[in-house]
Amino acid sequence: MKVEEFSNCFASMGAITRWPDETLAVLVNKAKSVYGGVDTWSNELTRRAGSLVAGLSPAEIQQLQLTGVDAMHSIGKHGRLTMEQLKAGFRRWQSLSGNTDVANISSADFSSLADFTCGLELADIHKLDDTTFKRSLGVIGHTSTCSPEQRKAYVTKAVSVYGSNVASWSPALVGEMGHLLGVLSADHVKKLSAEHLALVTPTVIQNFQTEGLMAMSPSQLRSFSPSQANAVPQAVYEEMTADQMAALDSKATLMFIKSVPGTETGSEGGDKDGAPGLVSSIWLAVPLILMACK
Repeated sequence: MKVEEFSNCFASMGAITRWPDETLAVLVNKAKSVYGGVDTWSNELTRRAGSLVAGLSPAEIQQLQLTGVDAMHSIGKHGRLTMEQLKAGFRRWQSLSGNTDVANISSADFSSLADFTCGLELADIHKLDDTTFKRSLGVIGHTSTCSPEQRKAYVTKAVSVYGSNVASWSPALVGEMGHLLGVLSADHVKKLSAEHLALVTPTVIQNFQTEGLMAMSPSQLRSFSPSQANAVPQAVYEEMTADQMAALDSKATLMFIKSVPGTETGSEGGDKDGAPGLVSSIWLAVPLILMACK
């Protein structure tokens, strides 16, 4: 690929989330050859790099000019970074932006960090300003890379801000909680009403901790939509009581497999290594991106 083509298409390539790892490595090496070492990249160039930053090591990320939340958002929104990369990026942004005290980070800044909100240490999550936390909850709740421990820390923060009586939380608040709901205690889950559950996405249900789903009553499960019921993992279904199973069966449009002693159950036909068709389609998209950038 010619240097001019690569430069013209750099931002377009950085906007693609699901690059295969091998392709990502090639593109990052090309970027270094075109633009120089990452320590020379400006905030704007880093913003344009977007998803490609996932191909950098944590040490390299700590050399980037992460001075603006625009670059942080452009990188973090793809959900490609490891915990080490997220922490490196968050620390670098803190240092360069003057936000070394977590308690003083504004809601405008924090809500723009995308998955870099998963770059905080557990102790720092509790130091977040209450207003900043409230206005950023929708972002935090829908990040894909926070660890279970971080999500539990964010839930603890939510309880301290909104109160421990989950039944009194508004449905809109529960909807913003997103993936944080998956680490609620069993006692808290039992207090979720049908109005609350209506705003829980199938993706969130799919990633609930087992004990959370197991704590739901048959009445709660019957309030699920078909897409929500379909999202309950087979392994969790098998651990449920007969009444819970019956409640899910009444709403699901997919058939759960009943466990039979001495046999194994599980989904078949999946590709644990990913969909090869997706990889192929991304490779086919590259020439189109190049044409559009000329």
